[in-house]
Amino acid sequence: MRAKFSSQIRSFLDDNRSFDECLAVRLAAETREWECLSHLAGARGLAGEMAEAVGAVAAGKETDGSALPSSSEVSREVAGTLREMSGAEREGMLACLLQEGTVEAVVVSSYSQQQKDGGGKGLRTALRHLGVVSATLSLLEEPGLLSVLRQCGPTNRGLRCSYLKLLESGGGGKSWDRKKLQHRGRGRGRGGDNDEDEGDSLDEEEEEELRAMEVPRALLNLTVSAVLALLKKRKAAAAATMTKNGNNATSELLQQQQKTVCDIVPKRYATKSEKNSRDEPPQVRQVRLSAGAGHVLYTYRGGSELVTWGASAGGVLGKGATATRFCGAQRVSVSPRCPIFGGGGGGGVRVRSVACGKAHSLALTDAGLFAWGSSAFGQLGLGRTRRAEQRPSAVAFPGDGSPLVSLSAGQYHSAAVDSAGRVWTWGWGVHGQLGSGDVEDVFQPTQVFGGKRRASMVSCGYAHTLVLTEASGKVWSFGCGLFGQLGLGHTKKSARPTRVLFPDGAKSERFRLVECGYFHNVAVAAESGRLFTWGCNPQVLRLEAQQKKRIRLASQVGGGAAGARRIAEVAARRGLAVTGGGGAAEDKSPSSSSSIASAGSLLKDIKRQAKQALDDIRLEKFSY
Repeated sequence: MRAKFSSQIRSFLDDNRSFDECLAVRLAAETREWECLSHLAGARGLAGEMAEAVGAVAAGKETDGSALPSSSEVSREVAGTLREMSGAEREGMLACLLQEGTVEAVVVSSYSQQQKDGGGKGLRTALRHLGVVSATLSLLEEPGLLSVLRQCGPTNRGLRCSYLKLLESGGGGKSWDRKKLQHRGRGRGRGGDNDEDEGDSLDEEEEEELRAMEVPRALLNLTVSAVLALLKKRKAAAAATMTKNGNNATSELLQQQQKTVCDIVPKRYATKSEKNSRDEPPQVRQVRLSAGAGHVLYTYRGGSELVTWGASAGGVLGKGATATRFCGAQRVSVSPRCPIFGGGGGGGVRVRSVACGKAHSLALTDAGLFAWGSSAFGQLGLGRTRRAEQRPSAVAFPGDGSPLVSLSAGQYHSAAVDSAGRVWTWGWGVHGQLGSGDVEDVFQPTQVFGGKRRASMVSCGYAHTLVLTEASGKVWSFGCGLFGQLGLGHTKKSARPTRVLFPDGAKSERFRLVECGYFHNVAVAAESGRLFTWGCNPQVLRLEAQQKKRIRLASQVGGGAAGARRIAEVAARRGLAVTGGGGAAEDKSPSSSSSIASAGSLLKDIKRQAKQALDDIRLEKFSY
């Protein structure tokens, strides 16, 4: 019965949008409905809100508005909470704590809060969450410990700036004592005077810098603790196996496992040249302004500021859960200020290019690609389990980690080009717009173009994609070709990159720019400057659909002889007679009320057929 009720609750949460998401998360955590909480957070991209709610349950609600939580205090609270829980409840809470993207979400949230109010609530939430995870390490098995390492370790691209900031500061910032900051916070919380000596006091700039280092230091401490816990668990398992089998083969296995664990943390996270140089990254095709179906992204001040506005559905604004349907211009933070990259305002990470799909957003930065919004078709590139993100989340690319130089977003798919000339696509693939050779959705970036044909830029339409090669300047296309937008001389789909067929007078042209519209494209020649277009204008499609609607309705219920005959046929089936003058129906039935009912039924029949006609038009245009 309980399982059935939980399933019904999850279905209700999936089918409805008109409820307070933050309130639902808090209630699910307080009632310890961990399965519903995990499902809601994964489906709506509420990992940050879930972390805050679980932290409140595990470590108690915040009572001090200024002091930072200490690890000992958090551990003591968590231990008390775990003792009160049953085994099933503990497993459920641990599953929520280790859900993919949770750590990155709370860290990004702390960045945003730091920009707004100096760190405050976001910093405390992040430190408390990391403290709760640290306190539960002893309860985790090997898969759980590996999950902690993946989320908190330096290999997580979303935390790269945090670790680089730690390296830039020499491992922990200036030699200030963390207890001094805690003491100062508690003093403020009591409203009393600070007992520190005047010479040891921190000015506002020093306090802000020290606060900014708290999260990276907590991440590093948690990573080291997880590595040690994993090695200890593997060593104990190997010793038990060795005792049972009575041989030394397990010793070699243990050494190999230890090597595998150590490989999780890179030996050299940032090269000396990367730390000390301020060289520009590869030339990026910059897009400063992009508009989706209902939202906009805009970057200015050399990429140091990123703002967004519009409809907030699906988390496309990257500001977390909100109860408002529409928002004005707001800043979006994708990472902390990181002097190692330089150039941005105050040493911030620069946003090089932006792209908007219908329900997702992309931002290419010095620190890599970040995505947020809906990922129902995998358009964020974060994997199958993460179907939405309401805050910027780093996208991991396989291979050698070459930086990206071009970025584009279609309706529900995304594409990028790296500095090696390779094209990566992911997301909605039913029309072949990913160029992977099939029509399946792809949930992580996959290479589909490259090698000898180095690409220089990519552009996405509604359900098709164009690629421009670097050396030859040729255009390749793949995806839906229903309206001729592939430029291949037919209206079939193509799931593989195919070279566009230009007219005879343009076959030798080299192109320097290509762009996709909804169902059409434009290309600009490099030498001649000529502009080429192909495909179909959406306005033409709209007018054609309206014209077909008029024709269908006229043939069914229109005026003239054809319309009169049609009305007579329908009336005959309904038991009505049609007068010769105005086309009014006379009732042949004994009751006038039945006449009214028959007339109403006739009207419903006409509306139903008109609706069917419109549906037929849509099928003719969009199905093949």
